Amino acid sequence: MNRIRILLIVAFLLSLLPTATFAQEDPPVDMPLVSNVSDPDKIPPEAYRHQGIFNGLEREWSISEPDQDGMRYVFPVVEIDPDAPEPTKPEWVQVETPMRLQILRDELGIPLKELEAKSDEEIMNLFVTNAQELKIDVFHHDENGERHQIAFGLSGADGGMHRVKDQEDDPELQTVTDSAAPTAQYTRDPGNIFDLMFVTGEIHYYLRKLTRAFVAWDEGMTKEYMGFPLALVIEGWNKPDSPRIAGHYYSDRSKPYMKITHSVIAQTYELMDQTWDAGHDYDYGEPVIWADRYYYPFDPNNCSTDSVVYSVSVRSYGDTKPYVDLMFDYNYKIVDNLGLTRLPISWQLGMDRCLDLATGHVGPIGIPAARYTLRHATHMGVYAEILAGNQAVADDLLNTLVNANGSHDLYKPMFGWVGSKTSDWFLGTEPYYDCFAPGPANGTNQAPYPWGIETNWARYPYESKVCTLGVNNYVTLSKQDYLVQALQAIHVLVKHQSPAYQYIGTGGGLTTPTQVARNLEAIAWNGNGIKIFGKSSSYTSGVRTAAFTVLETILGYKYGDQTSKNYADAAMQTLVYTPWGLDYSVGTYWGETVENGLLLRPNHYGGPLLAWQTVNPLPYGLPPKTFLSEIIDHFGMPDEVDGVIPTNAETAGTIMQAMRAYMKYRHNYYFLGNQKLP
Repeated sequence: MNRIRILLIVAFLLSLLPTATFAQEDPPVDMPLVSNVSDPDKIPPEAYRHQGIFNGLEREWSISEPDQDGMRYVFPVVEIDPDAPEPTKPEWVQVETPMRLQILRDELGIPLKELEAKSDEEIMNLFVTNAQELKIDVFHHDENGERHQIAFGLSGADGGMHRVKDQEDDPELQTVTDSAAPTAQYTRDPGNIFDLMFVTGEIHYYLRKLTRAFVAWDEGMTKEYMGFPLALVIEGWNKPDSPRIAGHYYSDRSKPYMKITHSVIAQTYELMDQTWDAGHDYDYGEPVIWADRYYYPFDPNNCSTDSVVYSVSVRSYGDTKPYVDLMFDYNYKIVDNLGLTRLPISWQLGMDRCLDLATGHVGPIGIPAARYTLRHATHMGVYAEILAGNQAVADDLLNTLVNANGSHDLYKPMFGWVGSKTSDWFLGTEPYYDCFAPGPANGTNQAPYPWGIETNWARYPYESKVCTLGVNNYVTLSKQDYLVQALQAIHVLVKHQSPAYQYIGTGGGLTTPTQVARNLEAIAWNGNGIKIFGKSSSYTSGVRTAAFTVLETILGYKYGDQTSKNYADAAMQTLVYTPWGLDYSVGTYWGETVENGLLLRPNHYGGPLLAWQTVNPLPYGLPPKTFLSEIIDHFGMPDEVDGVIPTNAETAGTIMQAMRAYMKYRHNYYFLGNQKLP
């Protein structure tokens, strides 16, 4: 009785505060889940300690009192100890032994001296012949860049498809009431505002990790995914020839600067053998490089524990010219003057999970790709920085977009913007501005933007398949796309404030936002979100489910459509399980793929899956790469990196926004403020 009286007194005192700040901690084992939290000041403080979802990651939120409209404002609380040492920039350090040789020594018992005497080909052959014992998958990349699996140890000889829960290849589309509940040990409830706050906050953090601002140029961009941004800078050469950035090419796609010849995927590491300009004599050393990444589990008691280690070993260089440097990202020079360096030489860069001053977040830090996209990704970066209160970086990103005539994006209605655009704007070519944008004269092949490298070597724009295949052709196909249908309906709903407003839809006839929702429920909902037109119902699309969720949320929770409420809740029940590394039933930083099973990838932590299907033991896993290559645009250029890429900026931005809209309309919470909301 005394305990209850104390809790009530504490709750009453909290209700008197103008701003209440709550920190979530690991709960007692028997703490029940608190659902349908509508007024956090009226429940006991212990209720905030639910489900242990933080698992050592402290997350604290400042929650305001309701305003005159009953809305609360939620912002992260970041307290930096003024006496604590400032996190230092990680540096590359030279090492005696490449990490892949250490693996072979530790796992196979081969002495280092014996390994060091072997050729690169013999080292890779050890991985191939011992794949089962090492529990790895090994791939050979042919001259055309196609990847072929040559050894099975992680996925199994069937490619790992046994990991998929039993289901037909094309199951009958389910209704919302047929959705199977996730089977994770830790459950999340869309009715629990703290579950939503935590997941959305981690997605926001992931998206900000992908952004780079270049103050000297007043520009910036958001990269598409986490990568391994290596480049060769050839001093004194003209811009069309230098720098040579992994993933880009000299004059056409048949002449990539870098080719991956072999790659290895393991639970806790990824290996690449790279050859630079192999088969093309460009009068410099054409080095052979090992580019590897090693991943380490979450340690809640040691912030400075490395979560990601990048390893580079330059194996050979065929010339004595001293003016070729090996670079990483935009501010690291790994090797100065390859022609004067005794080879092989190996270097490592460790990234810990201490406080990131740029994001105010404690979590794993990864390095994004050199490649970026204007359309979608950089727009998502603008929104993420505005919501973080970092207008200066947002302005740098906007400058890049404005210079490319790209101030508008297909996803803008999800963020509350409609402007003067009419509903048929979605059916034209203007949304694909990057295919027509002006470009610099110093492009690698003198082609229009975005094919050319810009003045700063650290970045290069992505060449979209929309542009190379023809915008008009893509627009015709997009009219069948469930994504465009949902975005057009959101646009009309936000602009005209009526679920019954009639407009000409993607099919050419009159429709309404409500009719679009009913149609998507009938033909596109697969029980775990929205499928992709023309693809198996086994696979669910992240961006399409996000747009659908926003549409159903507004129809349901703003306009009272009960069917839409049901689908909004069901879609959100799926979305909260899609971010990589947040399911602590298998461990922080771990996620699942259909082909390779459970993988430790801290660099992707917080990013939602590009697409998913039901797996086991987690609720959802990444589909096969063959499927992803058909639907995800970034597989269209030469590979910058090989391995598992489960997340990207476009998916992160749209799912973050779906959660913000859901919190606004269902829970009366403005997460990260009331800006950029439909």
